[in-house]
Amino acid sequence: MVGKDEDELTRLMRAAIAGNERAYGEVLHRAAGLVCGYVRRRTMQGGIDPEDVVQETLLAIHLSATPGGAIRPSRPGSTRLRVTS
Repeated sequence: MVGKDEDELTRLMRAAIAGNERAYGEVLHRAAGLVCGYVRRRTMQGGIDPEDVVQETLLAIHLSATPGGAIRPSRPGSTRLRVTS
């Protein structure tokens, strides 16, 4: 994901951190699609269930968005989310 899509995800993430529930849902939806696709491409026969990785990633995003935590896009690698607290 690059360019316009990355900018949109960054905007949504900032809005989610600011408390916008619709943006938060959209971040989770988009993150799920990105992570699932990434894991499926990388683990064709590895015995790893992509849905497990997706759930762990969404949980990390959710926990980081609670008070005291923050999620920030990692640029320029848009497939990476940097979780800081």
